[in-house]
Amino acid sequence: MTKIPKFLYVLPVLGLLAVSCNRQPPQEAQDPGPLQTTPPPQVVETEAPQAAAPEPPSSQAAQQPAPGTHRDHDSKHGGTFFMALDNVHHLEGVLEPPGTFRLYLYDSHTHPVKLEELKQAQGWIRWGDSEDAPETTLALAPDDQCLEAAPGQAMKFPLMLTLRLYLPGSPPGGKPEIFTFPFSHYSPRSSNP
Repeated sequence: MTKIPKFLYVLPVLGLLAVSCNRQPPQEAQDPGPLQTTPPPQVVETEAPQAAAPEPPSSQAAQQPAPGTHRDHDSKHGGTFFMALDNVHHLEGVLEPPGTFRLYLYDSHTHPVKLEELKQAQGWIRWGDSEDAPETTLALAPDDQCLEAAPGQAMKFPLMLTLRLYLPGSPPGGKPEIFTFPFSHYSPRSSNP
């Protein structure tokens, strides 16, 4: 039996962290479980180089970002920043005193989405990581700049919020995207607009 070096167990976790655009310090990682290994490739001697087989068209090709997009992944309001799986939207979660979660939605150029598009988003926040944690629905904020929700009860840090979100343009009957926001304190106030 081949022994797998211990450092290989953290590679899947590092890959997930690199993809998420998350700007908060990394949290304790969960054990990804045993890695699937494949035998090493065998060397085949040939006289002429072989051409690489053409790759089949990917369904992901339609979701590739447009040129010039996705260059800015910095937080605009001092929160946690993510890129959505639709390869178009970005979002930022901010926790403000006395306990209001605000969700800002951006387009592929990290500009705030229009009000009409913001109104199409639907989401729910779970205030904690236990099964019986309270859950509230996101609603349009009074300033029409973001969606927001409050827990309706006192909060204690550290706090893990789980967002289930249907983005604007989500297909009917599709599954929501899931985002987790770990907070050890309220989000810092940002000087960005």
